[in-house]
Amino acid sequence: MLLTTLQFGELTVEEQEIFTFHQGIPGFEDNLRYMFIQPDAESAFFFLQSVDDGDIALVVTNPFMFFPDYDFEIPEGVITEMEIESTDDVAVWSVVTVNKNIQDTSVNLLAPIIVNVNTRVGKQVILHNSSYHAKHKIAPSDTSEAK
Repeated sequence: MLLTTLQFGELTVEEQEIFTFHQGIPGFEDNLRYMFIQPDAESAFFFLQSVDDGDIALVVTNPFMFFPDYDFEIPEGVITEMEIESTDDVAVWSVVTVNKNIQDTSVNLLAPIIVNVNTRVGKQVILHNSSYHAKHKIAPSDTSEAK
């Protein structure tokens, strides 16, 4: 299938590249099908490109690359809903808020995107009773700078 995107122009999308988000992603509930695009093989950042609307693409990353101690439990209901059988089934992504000033670029650790790589189903999960928040800066801040 051909998809015209804002970021990448025209793309050929194969069915096996598509992940289904049955409830969509908060803010994009009408977009149920997405694919991951890595614009550069060396990049830690990917685009989660909507297949339903070529204008929608979220920047995402593997949060463990920037926050190796990131730890949370996937709720039992989500495990059942997504048919997760083992940790090998799971990939975790976080939405990145890109800022002109790289020091202000942040990752949302409060609401990870969980995908089952076998069933190709995804879901953004909001962590309750968590110390994480939606804007964890990925670049170390300069502590000598006055706030």
